[in-house]
Amino acid sequence: MYENTQNLHRYDHPGAVAARDGMVVRALRGLSGALAAGLAVLTIVVVVVSHYAPERGLAGPGSASVFWHVTGGVVAVAAQIVADRSRGLLAFLWSVIVITTVGVVLFAQWWS
Repeated sequence: MYENTQNLHRYDHPGAVAARDGMVVRALRGLSGALAAGLAVLTIVVVVVSHYAPERGLAGPGSASVFWHVTGGVVAVAAQIVADRSRGLLAFLWSVIVITTVGVVLFAQWWS
């Protein structure tokens, strides 16, 4: 069934990477993943609303808001992919980048 049974102990699949990290890194990676997914969904909502709002006579989000949501969403998802494929301190740092990016987009576009 397996051609190379000597390499079964290697960490070639994503689940094995998470199993080798400490609880703090795994928790932070999980939090940053949820935030990246949330920003991706929020970005889709902003883009759809900006497209349909003028047709309905509503102001809707402007092009700057759409730009920052799309840019932040791409950065957050890309950083999360790297965080999921990294281990240890590197995964921690990429997760912090995701959390910071989501925080900046939310603060700049929603709370200011």
